[in-house]
Amino acid sequence: MKNARIFLVFFIAAIVGTLAHECGHTLVGEMVGFKTSLHYQYTSCENCYDAYNAAKDADAFRQYEYKQSLFIWGGPAQTVLTGLAGIVGLLVVRRKQEIDAYNIKHLLLLACSFFISRNVFNEVFFWAKYLTTKQVPYRCDECKLLNYYNANPLVGHLLILFIASTVLWWITFVLLKKHHMQFIVLGGLGSLSGGLLWLYVIGKYILP
Repeated sequence: MKNARIFLVFFIAAIVGTLAHECGHTLVGEMVGFKTSLHYQYTSCENCYDAYNAAKDADAFRQYEYKQSLFIWGGPAQTVLTGLAGIVGLLVVRRKQEIDAYNIKHLLLLACSFFISRNVFNEVFFWAKYLTTKQVPYRCDECKLLNYYNANPLVGHLLILFIASTVLWWITFVLLKKHHMQFIVLGGLGSLSGGLLWLYVIGKYILP
């Protein structure tokens, strides 16, 4: 039962995490004046093209690009903040108890902290595409933000992968004290199953 609970929590967390990430884009987009629409794996901006065309001078165009960068930041910021909230919760709990993957409260905090795993998955896909095609992808949020800040994309993506992987390793092997193997195997299978089911089976019917 406890093993199934790990699988189920991460199964649900994969779907919730995807939607929460897109809600981050939606919220920030609306705050800066864009008309957004939430979909199962992306957030569209219905008036961005009009706003782009309305930027007639350099200052107006810089203002548009700034708003666009905030819109892009919305998703990653939500994901990272949720992960940090989970980590802080684990640190608070650790003062009185050992972190145990079979404890439901601990498990929920672990699931929140693992929202940061999105950065690892994205970077794996980035590097797989770059190493096979020798072309730098520009479609992901992090790709767009690195381009906006004129940062070296390869250095930036390498840093993101290193930092996110180190944080996940620390959570799994330093903060978590009990039932590591069950957490890794069942949490991983749950996340993978939930993510694939949402992105490739049911998501497009619920939020096309």
